[in-house]
Amino acid sequence: MFWFNLVCIVVAALPMPFLFQNHTGHIWGALTLGGLMGGIAQIMMTAAVRYAPVSVPAPFDYLQIVWATIWGFVLFATLPSSESMVGAVLIAAAGTYVVWRERKVRRTIVPSSSEL
Repeated sequence: MFWFNLVCIVVAALPMPFLFQNHTGHIWGALTLGGLMGGIAQIMMTAAVRYAPVSVPAPFDYLQIVWATIWGFVLFATLPSSESMVGAVLIAAAGTYVVWRERKVRRTIVPSSSEL
């Protein structure tokens, strides 16, 4: 997580001398809140993968599509295009298939004599 944050800071700082603008207090508050929430979310995602197999928290990752659609509508009054919706359905279907297949494979594995 340290390296991810370090790379993001460096990449975001490169265009700063050319694009920086002064912001109002409300904008700074929103930016700070967004940064804190993003950092907490990153820590929670890392902890989820540490304490559970990747296949357990992975389906929750698809909720990002739902939340992005909701926030896009609430904040910007936009809805995704039909192509975006088809892509979202394909991504969700692929993820659902992977989870189904992994559970099926896990059920068919016969424990070895050393595990009994």
